[in-house]
Amino acid sequence: MNAPVVGITGRRLPLARVEGVPEILRSADAELHLADYARGVAEAGGLPVQLSASTDPQVLARLDALVLSGGGDIDPTCYGRAPVDTDTDVDPARDARELALYAAAREHGLPVLAICRGMQVVNVAHGGSLVTDLPLGTGEPHASFTDPRDARVIRVQTVPGTRVAGFYGPRTRVNCLHHQAVERLGEGLRVAARAVDGVIEALELPGAAVVGVQWHPEMFAGVDPCFDWLVAAAAGREPVARLA
Repeated sequence: MNAPVVGITGRRLPLARVEGVPEILRSADAELHLADYARGVAEAGGLPVQLSASTDPQVLARLDALVLSGGGDIDPTCYGRAPVDTDTDVDPARDARELALYAAAREHGLPVLAICRGMQVVNVAHGGSLVTDLPLGTGEPHASFTDPRDARVIRVQTVPGTRVAGFYGPRTRVNCLHHQAVERLGEGLRVAARAVDGVIEALELPGAAVVGVQWHPEMFAGVDPCFDWLVAAAAGREPVARLA
């Protein structure tokens, strides 16, 4: 059986932001793809393909699944809010590109794993909105940038009957690198997990192979059930993944 081909989004950024780049190249752009996503797909048995910012959504006709990766904030104008100041890390071109890729994945019926920012893209695509900055003191260290990237600092309770509950059981601990979160849930989506302080940490699209998580499963050692599910779904197999 051929291994499923899984497209992974990334970001484009000026090489001037990369330390040590020769002066002659500082006006050029670079494509940034964190290797953890490709490793997660490959270790689950898939063939990772890192999608350039120049990729047309028609590429989804040649893929078997899509990973919407993490990254900077979504422009609030995408969900009807006022524009942010220029110091905020937003990339309207990436927003438009990933919303189009998600729409194409849905059109072709491809499984989608949406991680951190990617989960927020899915929520916005369905008409939802975001908390633009989680208040401090919510009870859980959501923007945990001082811990190791695989530190499981957030306590999560899953919703019975969801795929995410099947992956992890009734509760688990996860890492957390997000300062934004789902506010109004997008149309047709359902909550699949919450942190113990109530912040939505996972969502799904009933009747479709779409799972979003706010944490970063690609940063954990070993094969995470999210990637097992994605590759199995892309291959047309029913996943039976659960953590002990």
